[in-house]
Amino acid sequence: MKNIIFTIAAFLLFASAAFAQGSIEGTITDAKGKGVANVTVTVVGANGKPVATVKTDADGAYMFENIAAGKYKIAAYGAPRLDSAFRENVVVEDDDAATVDLTLSAESPNGGKTQTKPAWPTVKYSFEIQHNVGGKTYKFIAEEVGGLSGESIEYKPPQPADDSTVKGPGIKKYGAVYVKKGIFKDDKVFWDKFRHVTGPGSPRGTITIRLLDESAGTAMSWTLTNAFISKLVGNADAIESMTISHEGLLLR
Repeated sequence: MKNIIFTIAAFLLFASAAFAQGSIEGTITDAKGKGVANVTVTVVGANGKPVATVKTDADGAYMFENIAAGKYKIAAYGAPRLDSAFRENVVVEDDDAATVDLTLSAESPNGGKTQTKPAWPTVKYSFEIQHNVGGKTYKFIAEEVGGLSGESIEYKPPQPADDSTVKGPGIKKYGAVYVKKGIFKDDKVFWDKFRHVTGPGSPRGTITIRLLDESAGTAMSWTLTNAFISKLVGNADAIESMTISHEGLLLR
């Protein structure tokens, strides 16, 4: 009988330790200290995957329960006209509550045409696109950039032995660059830009693409010369894609 009681007690102790979890709570406020309602708050694990997501209440408060012990990142985003915010290295311990309060600052105005840098983990990467054209500068943030490549491997001699081309250093050729980003509420950055810098007689310009690190510094950058926007596509999945044609690519 004693052995049975000891076994049950040991099992209950093990189960309690195995299922012990903590929580995360806090308040999301604006720059004036007022709670912001309906803000999306996400807990992200060390593997980069979201663990849980909630919305703040009318007072800007939120809570996550049953969070396993470990280190996490907390991101708050989605509030109209407010920047995102995040906190890294949030430690959760068993049977304890971690408090994480975040402040959302106002978006950078820049004529209402700049989409501010979204907080990780809403994107895998963050690219800043700067377009200098017609004496004006346009900036916005994108989550995906592709087509940053060129080739120079084919040419046709003046007097070929046959109709084939020769593989070797030849005329440089650059493909189109595409830029993608998610669409937010009242976000018309791509469409306004497309309307202002396209059409007959529109000047070409220089486009600089910067890969940003977590501190918004430049990890890598590419410069496109004689560039212009040739295509814009939006879809029902709230993703916009812009195609950029250009005549030169420089990696810095």
